[in-house]
Amino acid sequence: MTDGSSENGGIIERPKVPSGRILVGTFLLVGLVVGVLVTMDWNKLRQILEQADWRAIPAAVLFTAISYGATGYLFARVSRLMGIRMRMRDMTEIGFVTAALNHVVTSGGVAGYSVRYLLMRESGAALKDVLAASALHYYLTTLVMLGALPLAFVYLIFNASMTRAVAAGIGAATLLVSTIFLFFTAMIFLQSMRAPFLRWVGKAAHRVIRRDLSETLEKFDEALARGVRKFRARPREVLLSVSLVAMDEVGSATVLWFCFKSLGPAVAPGVLMSGFVIGIIAGVISMVPGGLGVQESSMAGIFVLLGTPVEQAVLAALLFRVIYFLLPYFASFGFYGRLMGPADHRAHVGQE
Repeated sequence: MTDGSSENGGIIERPKVPSGRILVGTFLLVGLVVGVLVTMDWNKLRQILEQADWRAIPAAVLFTAISYGATGYLFARVSRLMGIRMRMRDMTEIGFVTAALNHVVTSGGVAGYSVRYLLMRESGAALKDVLAASALHYYLTTLVMLGALPLAFVYLIFNASMTRAVAAGIGAATLLVSTIFLFFTAMIFLQSMRAPFLRWVGKAAHRVIRRDLSETLEKFDEALARGVRKFRARPREVLLSVSLVAMDEVGSATVLWFCFKSLGPAVAPGVLMSGFVIGIIAGVISMVPGGLGVQESSMAGIFVLLGTPVEQAVLAALLFRVIYFLLPYFASFGFYGRLMGPADHRAHVGQE
């Protein structure tokens, strides 16, 4: 098996925490909390906390584990399609720890994908295969969310009181994200479009950083094309992948539902879908690590527009941050010791 470490050419390095963007996100989150503390009804806040039913929290933690387990196992399945021969358990754990890392440390997946390669290359995984697996995995995990975005927008239009400017802004953002998603879909599944685009990326990178990435990008293109062909040729794999994505997204939305339930009346499914989808996507496109502050503000704002008390909306969004983002991040530390140990016990060269 080829050692992918020879392919990096200095591209994959240990992730660096983008302190500037983390600072921005922290200011946004603190600003949200301060703004709410100034404007909220303190009697109502005290009443919510006194009447909170914390028995719903274990259920929220359980569905968090289900969601991360599904996305981790999906990464393992996709990696196997790309020809990476490691034990499914190890690839599932790598999928989990890197998903938790991406949700907290940085945006765009840079930190998580770097760690994936660092953990997998010692077992013979090539850079091109890790990048291809990550690209297809990312596409599949965003499939349901972006598909639900137009529905969330329509629900919001018909059920919330908004000015035309606010509606137009949300509509424009929905159109932009949907367009990007369609472009990404074409890049994943149509090699005739992807290859020229990657050549253009290579030329642009050469002008900017004075480094020839053409060979790396060509190998990535070939690996992704091979994986997509295998994916298309296996209907059961497609069905399993869609099921895992649904389990991931439904699980994470259920966590938010339990957060609301613990703090007061549970929200209706349509309200939950709109606030969850728009809030998560707003956090992703903000380019702030983990959508820190942006996600909470967006979620709380949508829920308030749909009739949820501001105190419950903000507390639920913050509780969701703690349970779904921070808890798995700290839990993932327990997996690094084994995953970074000797590689011989992780390699899997047998056939399926």
